[in-house]
This record gives sequence, structure tokens and C-alpha cells, in this order.
Amino acid sequence: MSNPIEAWKAEKHPLDAWDEIVAHASAATPAENIPPQDLERMKWHGFFYRRRESTGRFMNRIRVTANELSAEQGKEIALMAYEYGHGII
Repeated sequence: MSNPIEAWKAEKHPLDAWDEIVAHASAATPAENIPPQDLERMKWHGFFYRRRESTGRFMNRIRVTANELSAEQGKEIALMAYEYGHGII
């Protein structure tokens, strides 16, 4: 039996799912109404659905090239965490 995640990736490459992510965000679609294959594809863009904590919350991963972050970039990330992430980095 094949892995369903691999089947979803064969249907549509996760990097081609950006339009769906934007549509779900624009429509404020509740996470429980997003198809599981779309939730899985969102991971490739750094968005992870958090079932363990509060329903409807996502974690966003940020990649930092060469582990170098300027003070200005750090401040911007902190501002986004304050505004959208309940103050959690």
C-alpha cells in the first residue's frame, strides 16, 4: 500500500500549491475545512497546522540563510510575531 502523502505529491507538487494557500488565507478558511492534502502541501511553504495546541492555529517556519540575521530582520520577525503570532517566536 502506498503512502497517501506521496500520492498527494504525485497529484500536485507541493510548491505549486501557493495559490490555494493564498485563497485559504484570504477566505479565512477554518483549518478543519482545509483538505488534508492541502494542509500537507502547506508544509513545503513553512506553514504547519498545530492540532496539539489550539484548534485553527498554524506554526510558520522561517529559514535564515547561513544563520545570519540582521537586527532589522530580527525586529521585523519580532513585529510579525507580536501582531500575528500571539507574541511567540
